[in-house]
Amino acid sequence: MVTQRLPVNTESDRVLVEGTRDGHAWLRAWGAQYAAGRVRRDTGEHGGERMGLFEADERTAAGAALDVPRASVHVLEGIVDATAALMVPPLAATLRIWDDLRLEIGELAVVTDGHPLSALAALAASWHGARAVLVTGGKPAPINGVSVVRLHDQVEPLACLASVFQDCVAAAVLELGGAAEIVDAVLESVPASSRLLFASDAPEKLTVDFYRNVHRKGLDLQSGTAGPRSVFSDVDASRRQELFLRACRLLADPGRVEACRAALEPTDR
Repeated sequence: MVTQRLPVNTESDRVLVEGTRDGHAWLRAWGAQYAAGRVRRDTGEHGGERMGLFEADERTAAGAALDVPRASVHVLEGIVDATAALMVPPLAATLRIWDDLRLEIGELAVVTDGHPLSALAALAASWHGARAVLVTGGKPAPINGVSVVRLHDQVEPLACLASVFQDCVAAAVLELGGAAEIVDAVLESVPASSRLLFASDAPEKLTVDFYRNVHRKGLDLQSGTAGPRSVFSDVDASRRQELFLRACRLLADPGRVEACRAALEPTDR
């Protein structure tokens, strides 16, 4: 596609959109839509083009040339195509979660299924150096570096999760499913001094034995959201830049780009 030379505007960037529908169709329910494209910041005929992200709407189409306010464009370091660029916000969102949970190298990270980010969060934990486990009630899918544990119909969730946490000193747990039975089993079986983040979109009503399963264990309970808005609108600019840079460094490896795409694939169906 040929684009004509445009005058420089110091308050906005000219962006040639390269990815929208495939990139954010499965993100609409998470509170943020965005697009990726080539950003031009100088008068060079071919130079000055870098891949960037900006929040978009349903009318933004691939191939469009837009003037986007400069403050709204996030230039991505080391990312050269739209496929990788569109993986940056969901990966950055999961990196933020594990930061909030203070995940350490070699520690056990457990993610419960039931959210578009569940598999990606487990994958990101494994890249963080943790022993990552995805607990799912559906058909297990292999994820490199992640142990996938299925909650069988014949086995109580408590017994299944007790085996996951067996011989574990402490763990970082991301609860995304919201099922009361699973949350209760997690609190019952998780080791003392563990950190838990509850980020389900639709949690069920829950009755917790707070003294026995939280206070006496010394658990650190947090709540939050999981999705691209957590890195677009819910953090300051310096924090967003740091998260995006970390995600870009991981996604410089094409194998990781494909792994992210595969982890998010079920939400495209």
